[in-house]
Amino acid sequence: MAADIAVISSEKSYAVLIDESTWATMPGTPTRIHVPVTSCGVKFTPKRRNSQQRVGLFQRKYGRNVSGHPAGSLVTPLYGWHPTGLTTSLAQWLMEWGYLDQEATFPRSKILEWAEGPDTANSRHLGLRVNSATLAGSADNGISLTLDLIGESTANFATADTLPDNRNKLVEFLFEDLTFTLDSNVTPIGSFQWQVQRGLQPQYWDSRSPQSLPKSQWVETFSVTPPKQGHAWEDAVRALDMYEVAASLVLKGLHNGTGTGGTDWTVLTLTLPRLSLIDAAEAEQNGIYNEPLTFDVLKPDTSDLSSTMAWTEV
Repeated sequence: MAADIAVISSEKSYAVLIDESTWATMPGTPTRIHVPVTSCGVKFTPKRRNSQQRVGLFQRKYGRNVSGHPAGSLVTPLYGWHPTGLTTSLAQWLMEWGYLDQEATFPRSKILEWAEGPDTANSRHLGLRVNSATLAGSADNGISLTLDLIGESTANFATADTLPDNRNKLVEFLFEDLTFTLDSNVTPIGSFQWQVQRGLQPQYWDSRSPQSLPKSQWVETFSVTPPKQGHAWEDAVRALDMYEVAASLVLKGLHNGTGTGGTDWTVLTLTLPRLSLIDAAEAEQNGIYNEPLTFDVLKPDTSDLSSTMAWTEV
């Protein structure tokens, strides 16, 4: 009888994140936080050089990977419970990684240990910063956070951190528990998306790995899909004016008694004081017209930020 061919099961793989105090440097006493993920696509991405000279041939004579860095997306639901090693909820820790540091040239960074197998093809990615963050929710797909990451280097490691037994039943934030307010009116919605793009620019100079990883921009957008109830939004688009409204989004996730206050919920209140209307579309679903609205998220002429997150427990 033939022996089984060795395979790697994705179900046995898992992600661990570590805060960095110095970019791309493992802390002396790292605190490892286990993060349940829907998918992890972070891997080393090479930059390649090929011969392009004219030597009387169509075929290439030279090719080589000359440099590279880790990059890819980490996708996870939001979780309201406090894992061992954090004083906040897992949701807050990850959201602050993606959506804070608005005016910082060098945003906060983390190390990702991806235990593949585990202990079959483990990878450690250092210096990971968020290039773009997308928080999206819908009645059909729930709420999900996607972090597009870029880092400094990748290395193998032998032994993965031991899995915790208690995962707080993996209770996540539910779309059905949210409240959305637009222009001071509580508004029913079928979906939303909040996105930030930072435009990270790896600087290699004369090295094979990035020597610096600054951001170049802060582009923030918000979209939401309420039911269509008239043509007011279309009129505002056609007016070609600076049409602005304020909005807030309240999300809730059970903390299962792990919080420091309240009895049930971790609550995120997202405040968006200046939503500048870009477009109002029309979409039919099950015979009902919805009206996807897209906005630029702009900074007020005050010390306030373009978006603020307040975390509470009730």
